Amino acid sequence: MAIRNVVEVLLGRLDWQPPGWWAGVASRVDRFGAWARANRGPAAGAGAATLLLTALVLGGAWWWKTRPVPPTVAVTITAPTARDLNDPQSRPAPLLLVFGEPAAPIENVGKSVEAGVKLSPTVEGRWSWSDETTLRFEPTADWPVGRKYDLRLEPARLAAKAEMVILTLSLLRLGHGRPLGRAALAASGLVTARYLDDVGQILENAGGDAARLVERLLQGDVRGFRSRNVEALAAWLAEQGYVDRRPRLGVDEVRTRLHSTASGYLAAGVLSLDDIRGVL
Repeated sequence: MAIRNVVEVLLGRLDWQPPGWWAGVASRVDRFGAWARANRGPAAGAGAATLLLTALVLGGAWWWKTRPVPPTVAVTITAPTARDLNDPQSRPAPLLLVFGEPAAPIENVGKSVEAGVKLSPTVEGRWSWSDETTLRFEPTADWPVGRKYDLRLEPARLAAKAEMVILTLSLLRLGHGRPLGRAALAASGLVTARYLDDVGQILENAGGDAARLVERLLQGDVRGFRSRNVEALAAWLAEQGYVDRRPRLGVDEVRTRLHSTASGYLAAGVLSLDDIRGVL
């Protein structure tokens, strides 16, 4: 009561009145409650149907949010520039396609591309990979002035090859953490200035391999650097991705997994055995 008096002194007397539509809603709720009490069976069925519908809606929303989405790769096209006719050594400028992700294995760099891309009207020339992300077309003769071309990619073939490259890289990275530098080592706060030079020298000799660094520290290569400090450093390196404790795969195991994943593409004729061999 005392609180109510204080509120009235500060804010005055509050007299809330429901809006006009509230009476209609309350009346319908009361009528539904009376019907449900009189018809318990149908009411229970309606409630179960409502719960089922709600579960379906929520389940559908969750599926839509977590549904598999095909990977997409951005492609930038660089049109050929005009040829310098005053330079007798000049050649027709190339057409470049730059992919946002690696799309070709390193072994294919510099090699001709025979399928997966088509230029219309047909132009005599050569498609090749300049690097893992750049597809290059060099025409045999000058580009006709003012002519428009239609460039088509075979997405199934290109996407399949890109998937194989990405899978191969991910398999080869198993057990290999990120390269570790002295700056990151110092930023960890787990190696004091007293030991930073010695630990940094071991890291340099290990080629930035954090796992080898931990092995050397556990062997006592830095006098006075205690084992509990090594364990704390090892935990931090693993957390930051500098140490990958997963077992490393040999080339044969990588090849086996690659062929297993590519079996569907091989059966559908999207990829050939030469495509798979080219990845490794």
